[in-house]
Amino acid sequence: MKDVRLTQSSKGGLDIFIENASFQWVTDGEQAGQHGSIRVLTVKGERKIDLSDGTDFYGIIFDHQKSRREKELEFRRRILTTPGINKVIAVSWSQHGHVLSFSATTQTDWGGYTISTEFELL
Repeated sequence: MKDVRLTQSSKGGLDIFIENASFQWVTDGEQAGQHGSIRVLTVKGERKIDLSDGTDFYGIIFDHQKSRREKELEFRRRILTTPGINKVIAVSWSQHGHVLSFSATTQTDWGGYTISTEFELL
């Protein structure tokens, strides 16, 4: 299975990586990790095909009444339902308003992979 490599831009977003005017393909563990990263960044209700899919940012992550543990469980759930990811070893994140810095170390079918991103939801 082939996929396009995503790299983090200077503003924290994920971009398609093109080297020498051609795509750089990734496989196995890196692909699973990038898929996990995309799943974390998908906002619940954002996909018109399946409105129940996505990370529940507005119902859980940005809810001040939810505990930090509940919020971390939401992130872990999203990552663990990614094909190829078997285990979440560690999750760390900080939140300042609607800006979120996120990192997770995972175990994939092919070895370890770290998901790391920072983004802002308005």
